[in-house]
Amino acid sequence: MNYRPRERSNFWIVQATTILRLALLLPVTLMILSGNDFSWLVLTCLVLATLLDFFDGKLARRLGQCTAFGQFLDQFADRTFYLACGTLLIFHTVRTGQMGYGQWLTILIVFFLARDHLASSLQIMKTKLPTAYETHDHIINKVSRRRTLVCFPMIWVTYCSVSVPASANATLPIFAHTLEVAALIVTLASIIHYLWCYRRVIAKAARTESA
Repeated sequence: MNYRPRERSNFWIVQATTILRLALLLPVTLMILSGNDFSWLVLTCLVLATLLDFFDGKLARRLGQCTAFGQFLDQFADRTFYLACGTLLIFHTVRTGQMGYGQWLTILIVFFLARDHLASSLQIMKTKLPTAYETHDHIINKVSRRRTLVCFPMIWVTYCSVSVPASANATLPIFAHTLEVAALIVTLASIIHYLWCYRRVIAKAARTESA
């Protein structure tokens, strides 16, 4: 496909917002691993990454750049963000002596990653079947965006909860735990929704011999 110069420019503007979201993980990683209890730079990067995640899809639609590559890059950025931030938050809780919190976050991140891998596996399974099945992808995308509205803010609120002593702000841990539970519920609902939408694909795959 040949792009005109303006279209090519718009394409890379959209991809740059997603790539910037990945780049913001570098200062977050360096600051947390350096042993800082709390950093405004980390919080700023996490909030900015959240805003970019909300912004890049709207920008792609506005510029007419909703491409398969852009969808792949966005999913890759989301999963990398979850994995990196989840690992860093667990490290942060262990370093600050909050072992119980670290165990809870481990369970949470496992469900996040399980949902993402399930989504990828079901999509691959669908492409390998000879018959096309309706999986209501437009509804799935809406559910995924609702999940992001909870999960991304949860990450930076949890970072603040882990970093700031409870004696300094007693309401912050309550707010963080509320978001964490909400994120877990939304993720479980998303898993169930995926399985329901792909039920015909799963049933057909179970009866189809592999090549």
